[in-house]
Amino acid sequence: KLGPWTLGAMYGMGNETPGQRMRSFVAAYRSGPVWAGLGHLRDTFSAAAAGNQITLASLNWDLRAGDKLIVTLSQAQGDQANDRQSRSRMLQLGWQHDLTPAWMLGITGGWAQTRDPRRVSGDIRQYAVATQYRLSKRTTLYAMGSRVQASGSAGTAYSGVPGIGAPAATLRSSDGAQNVVRAGLLHRF
Repeated sequence: KLGPWTLGAMYGMGNETPGQRMRSFVAAYRSGPVWAGLGHLRDTFSAAAAGNQITLASLNWDLRAGDKLIVTLSQAQGDQANDRQSRSRMLQLGWQHDLTPAWMLGITGGWAQTRDPRRVSGDIRQYAVATQYRLSKRTTLYAMGSRVQASGSAGTAYSGVPGIGAPAATLRSSDGAQNVVRAGLLHRF
């Protein structure tokens, strides 16, 4: 940590398979109402379609007390001998508003352009609204509803939230659209 800057780097030497490596770096800036970050990861062992090179840039801006704007740009690119064509480019925009000190409401929209190993293009669009209510410092109730639409190489629609519920692959729709509703209780130990 250097003043308003936070820097980090990581190197992974791999596992049993020779030649598998991973490296990444991150830089973040936080000052007053603005937080901005940039990260990059490169590995030689992920499935190319999931991205062997992933770059992410994000901006969180506290517009005023209780209102936050969130903008995220990302690109995942296949980089293996058998697939240098797969790619996903995504833009996500979100807004979070604190209705009261305990109750938050948020909306988001996400748009992605995809390309598969055969260079077939695709498109994903997701819109969501979510709310959470803090029962205490450690316990929160939450609910979320979203609409996902996919076309072209993006295939069937899916909605996955990292760390919540089943992996995205198990939440796939049988066609190019899906509505998702989630509710739960989060307790931090």
